[in-house]
Amino acid sequence: MLDKLKNLGIEDDTVVVFTSDHGDMLMEHGRLNKNMPYESSAGIPFIVKYPDRVPKGKIIETPYSSVDFAPTILSLMGIRHLPAGVNFQGIDGSEELTSSELRSTNNNQIRFSYQTGKSPDWAMAVKNGYKLVLQKGDVPWLFDLDKDPEEMHNYASSWSHKDIFKELRDAMIPKLKEYKVPLTDVVDYIYLDMPSCVDSNDIMQTKSKKAEFCSDIGDSVPFSRCENQSKVRNHCPSSCNSCACEDSPGLLWVNLAAKSCDSLSNHCGNRKVQSFCPKTCGTC
Repeated sequence: MLDKLKNLGIEDDTVVVFTSDHGDMLMEHGRLNKNMPYESSAGIPFIVKYPDRVPKGKIIETPYSSVDFAPTILSLMGIRHLPAGVNFQGIDGSEELTSSELRSTNNNQIRFSYQTGKSPDWAMAVKNGYKLVLQKGDVPWLFDLDKDPEEMHNYASSWSHKDIFKELRDAMIPKLKEYKVPLTDVVDYIYLDMPSCVDSNDIMQTKSKKAEFCSDIGDSVPFSRCENQSKVRNHCPSSCNSCACEDSPGLLWVNLAAKSCDSLSNHCGNRKVQSFCPKTCGTC
């Protein structure tokens, strides 16, 4: 196709775009199929060749979404005025695409994405190599794609990441309602911050050669390990019942609003509220 454009003499004045649908997990993170917030599933290519306007070798690190493609390509084609009633939710990224800067990043731009379908599990905000994922059945996960491109570690509790976590969380809260994110239709309680006491999802670093997790305590891992091994207690404070009796200082999403523990005493029948606000709920 590219040879044909060149032979016709229109190569420099033709916009060529390579993109695709979603990816597939292929058993990464123990998952199959699509509809996951990981890069393997949610990340898609967007490569533009337009010699007249797009510099060769340009790399854009600003987060964009597929809803941005239409306004961006139409703008590259010189279409500035849309028919009445035609509106885009997306952002026109043509100015950044055609700038002379060969490696560009808009440090202020945040893009949002969420799972749809019958049983949505997550919603996320992405900015400048960071990704915050809110979930139906888990604590928030903050990924640092520069330090951890395989998305194996949760930086939500990292002191060095507290500012970016708060920025993405605060940006996400109004969007959950504004965009009518499906996750909020299927669950009334969502962790917006990390509970003060939570088990690690990582394998326990013990002398055992087996892959042991906090969820194994009381089952294949005897509870006596909590009493005898400080590493196990520190790794699994919730499962080991070694948490301090204190409320978490952050926020929970409860019935379409972000709330702190001082306003949640009437919701203590919920398991997430109990774990987030143990002192308020009298569960410790």
